[in-house]
Amino acid sequence: MHTLSLELGMTVARLESEMTSRELASWKRYYSENPFGVWRDNYHAAMLCSILWNVNAGKGKSKKPDDFMFKTKEQRSTDTTNTTLASLQALAQRK
Repeated sequence: MHTLSLELGMTVARLESEMTSRELASWKRYYSENPFGVWRDNYHAAMLCSILWNVNAGKGKSKKPDDFMFKTKEQRSTDTTNTTLASLQALAQRK
């Protein structure tokens, strides 16, 4: 709701009072197909960072745009946990 209200230049309260549930559902479908706002801006910047990194990095040191995306402390912790679990599962499957 907040992203849409920012993009439309209105408060969340105004958006909730003026927009029908049908129109809101339509916006949600549109956003799922064509994201806009801060996330998309950050992704564009991450793509550029990835390109610059990969042009200048040595072989085997490439990075993806996701490596440059802003992540909160909680998201980084979840990523670390998931990576650790995946590594442990891979080790368990080898034995």
